[in-house]
Amino acid sequence: MTYATWPFNLCQMGRGTAITTGGAIGSDNAIAATTVWRGVFGGFDDTRERQTTEEDVGTMASAERRSDTKIMATVPMPQTTLTYEQILHVLEASMGQVNPTGTAPGPYVYAYSVPLSTTPPTIRPYTLRVGNVLAPSDIKIVPGSWVQEWEMSGEAGSFWTVQATWQGQRGINELHVEAGHKLNGSLLKGNCVDEVLAYIAPLILGVGRGMTHMGPLQVLGDALPMAFHQVTQIGPDLRILARMRG
Repeated sequence: MTYATWPFNLCQMGRGTAITTGGAIGSDNAIAATTVWRGVFGGFDDTRERQTTEEDVGTMASAERRSDTKIMATVPMPQTTLTYEQILHVLEASMGQVNPTGTAPGPYVYAYSVPLSTTPPTIRPYTLRVGNVLAPSDIKIVPGSWVQEWEMSGEAGSFWTVQATWQGQRGINELHVEAGHKLNGSLLKGNCVDEVLAYIAPLILGVGRGMTHMGPLQVLGDALPMAFHQVTQIGPDLRILARMRG
């Protein structure tokens, strides 16, 4: 896991195509960020729903199968000063998109109606990028984001404040694969692996299947070069994290 200094955290925002509430949202990963949320960094919560099923598959070690039934993420935006620029993002991602009235150079009026009828509003989903500019590989992408709840508060003579909770799809930054030697070999030969995590126990079990279905290599130069990134002893076992070189 990459760590970076807190002040370099930020939430970048990219506006998607307006859709009717309840409509299908396409993959918005390619939508570029056009602005940042100016306020306290709220982080990122993985709110996926995961189901684990235990299995007996003819091995001494217990086995289980895990399935994600809902892949979601929540991005909280803590209370901050309300500005005309930022409140428009919150409103169009929750109550709907409206066209302003007025003539140049302004002022312009944005009139929002509370959606109380059976007709769903036309909202604009966003793609949020949440993370730290010093650790770009760890930035979480949350496409299809909409505002689940928001609150405005204030009093006469003082700045008003706004806070919001965004919810969206869970983008994939990292994929872990635990597989047999055939799939492992195919992924390695296809250059689909960035790092390998292996556990080594001080036990001699005899002949068995290898970790990968590769080779035999004709020359040593055909081997896949890796570098040890982390070696940790856990009880009597070794946990080895190695990353591809080059």
